[in-house]
Amino acid sequence: MDYAPDLPVLPPLASCMKVDFLWDDKGGAWILHDKPLSDILKWVDYDPDSGRVTLNTAQGKTQDLGLPVPAAAAKGLKKAGKITVMLIKEGKVKDLTMVPINIAASLA
Repeated sequence: MDYAPDLPVLPPLASCMKVDFLWDDKGGAWILHDKPLSDILKWVDYDPDSGRVTLNTAQGKTQDLGLPVPAAAAKGLKKAGKITVMLIKEGKVKDLTMVPINIAASLA
């Protein structure tokens, strides 16, 4: 997908590569992707009301994950504190980073 690289909002990650989002009830959270991210990731935001996960880069850009995150994930994500982001190629971890995850206050 083409996009203007100078814009602060990048296209959804799932539109650019294969992506998966995993979590558990103990506070583990992972984003798996099969291509390098376009910028250095600094933190991730999760909005439990909308179910959206947004990636935020060191260069000030944002990128929606592009996958629906079920409401059931909220409990585990609220415990997470950090999220592990892994580049997976040919079944092997090629790059791994852990960044903070911020949880928006729920309006419900």
